This record gives sequence, structure tokens and C-alpha cells, in this order.
Amino acid sequence: MAVRPIRNLMHLSAADIYRAVTLADRMRTVGPEWIATDNSYARLDLPQVDVYCSGICSAGTYGHTVAAGWGVYFDEQEFRYLNGGGPVTGRRTKYRAELMAIYHTLVKIPPDHHVVIYTESFHVLDCFYVWFDYWEVHGYFNVDGSRVDNRSLIQDIMRERRLHRGKVELQHVTMPYERPGVMIAERIASNAARDCARSHVY
Repeated sequence: MAVRPIRNLMHLSAADIYRAVTLADRMRTVGPEWIATDNSYARLDLPQVDVYCSGICSAGTYGHTVAAGWGVYFDEQEFRYLNGGGPVTGRRTKYRAELMAIYHTLVKIPPDHHVVIYTESFHVLDCFYVWFDYWEVHGYFNVDGSRVDNRSLIQDIMRERRLHRGKVELQHVTMPYERPGVMIAERIASNAARDCARSHVY
């Protein structure tokens, strides 16, 4: 499981603490050939595949969003045929584009693989590792009482995640040049956003 960077130990949220205690308890109840992951149990003896995800938002006149696209890149030859991207449906934001990249990754990957997803987005990591359990318990409302954006998409992602026999892990990429696959995924997303703007597909 990826360890989310904790930016300030003095400001751990209730969701952080709840998640840590819950996972620690689950780790004590599973056998050595299984690993406890968020929302599922996954076998340890499955092959692993790395995938790079990105989302892009392009701005038009006066800062209005013209189009947004998502991109997914598999570096391993076996999965190269799954590389691709597409336009963002619904509200066109970078966060939604990044979520759509994660969703399409989980749909594409065979369920009998461990998946390590590399992303530049702290928002996506927080969604997975901090807020999801809190949102489920509180009916998809934030701490301030506002509704969670992209609720249905997040639920679709978590449903796909639970269908995987392998673990699904997210890794944050701080320096994209250390993981060239992220930059390739970003180019795929950028091309998808550009094609979306040209064809007026929103």
C-alpha cells in the first residue's frame, strides 16, 4: 500500500486516524498469503503491472475551460495495446480528468494483477487514502457540509477497485522526469483534450 506523505503531523485528520486504525486491525486478521488493502483483500502471489495516469484541462478565453482529457500509459509491452485517452465527460476540471484516468485504468487492467498507478495528483491520493471511508460513512458530504464533487465517478472507481483480486496501489510522482511514463500519459491526455476542443465533444 502506498504511504501518503504526511505534510504536517500536528494536523492529522480524523479520517487519517480512522483509516490507520482500521487497516492495522485488518492486517492482524488476514493470513500471510493475503494483503489488506483499502476496501478489499488481495492475493500477494499475483503479477504486478505499473501504469501511469494523467488528466489535463485546457483554458480558453477569460479562463473558461474549453476541454479536458485523460490519458493512460502502460510501459510494459504486454499491455501497450491498452494505452489511450479520451475527453472528460461532465464538468470539465483537472481533478475529474485525473479521476477518469484512474477509472479507465481499473476497467482496462485484468483483475488478476496487482496494479501500481503513478500519478502527480495529491487530490486523487487524498480521495483514495484519506477521504473515501469518511465520505461513505457520512453520505458523501464533506466536513463543512458541502456535497462531494464527482460522487458517482468516485463510487464507480471504488467499485472497480473492489473487483480486482490484486491490490490497487497509488504512488505519487513528485518529479515527472523520474517517471517518464507520467509525461507520456500527460501528452496522451493533452492530445485528447485538444481533439475534444476541435470536435466540440464535451
